[in-house]
Formats: sequence, structure tokens, C-alpha cells
Amino acid sequence: MKRPWIFLVALSCSGAIGCAPTQTHSSHLLRPGTSVSGLDGVRVSAPTQWREGPATGVQVTITRLERDELEWPIDPRVSLSLPIYRVQTELPVLAGGGGWFTVSLPTGGADATYFAPWRLSTATFDSDGPGGNPTDWHYDSSAIFSAGNLSFEITGFTDDTHLFTAITLDEPRTLP
Repeated sequence: MKRPWIFLVALSCSGAIGCAPTQTHSSHLLRPGTSVSGLDGVRVSAPTQWREGPATGVQVTITRLERDELEWPIDPRVSLSLPIYRVQTELPVLAGGGGWFTVSLPTGGADATYFAPWRLSTATFDSDGPGGNPTDWHYDSSAIFSAGNLSFEITGFTDDTHLFTAITLDEPRTLP
């Protein structure tokens, strides 16, 4: 009696037929006073009043970036706790009435005391002043850890350099 041979083949997919490519971005309609949840559970919430932007809403895109894709690199000695996300809108939009836009990254239940929230700060030049701040990554002391999320508050989306992540600390920090 002959035994049939069974061959197991592991396929590595890079968009081949029958394989789903890895999703790296998602787009959603964000309206005043609403929230959207997108790629990897990243959530973007809008204030109820917008100072600038269409009242009917704006398309928001959430993109997961790799370190080597960054125009403004993160020091390779720094260990990331979370992926890097870019959140951008198709049109500029600014919060009104004292509200904020909130970008929340899921932490996956990890110990937040070992996280330091990082975001990319875009250069702002004062035409009346002698310079400005360079575009650089910095610790965001106003970010909030709550219910398995790291939330960043921003006044609006005016360009495509709104990048968010968290780095891993060697020693735990005291959370407020």
C-alpha cells in the first residue's frame, strides 16, 4: 500500500492572489463632535465646534509608519513601546470653543509607567521674531494614559506632520 505524501507549504504573502496584504492605513469621515476608530484601534475624536474646517466633516487618514520611513528619524537607540502613527486630514481643521482634537493610541494593556508619550512637533516660525523651533520629536507631558489608551490632545490638523508614538523607559515613571 502506497502512502500519500502530504506536503505543507508555508506561503509568504506580499499581496499575491489569495493573500491579504498588511493594512497600513485607514480613512474615515470625521464630523464635529464625533469619533472614528481606525487602523489598529487608533481613535480620533473631534470637538463639537470647529474654528476652521468644513462643518460637514473632513476625511481623516490614520497611517502606521515604519522607523525607516520617517523624514524626521527617531534615534535608533530609542526603543518604541507603540507603533508610529501619522494622523492627517484632507483639509486643515482647527478646534473652536476651547475644545481639542484627541488622538488615542491603544496600549494593549501594557504597563503605562514604562511608556513616555512622544509626538512630532512641527517647526513654527515667527515672522517678527529671530527664528523658531525645529521640527523634532519630544515628550508630550500633556498626554493622558487612561483605560488602555494613550491620548494626545491637539488644537487641529494643519499639515501632515502629526506623528504619535510612545518610547520605552528603562525605569518606571510616576503617572499623574
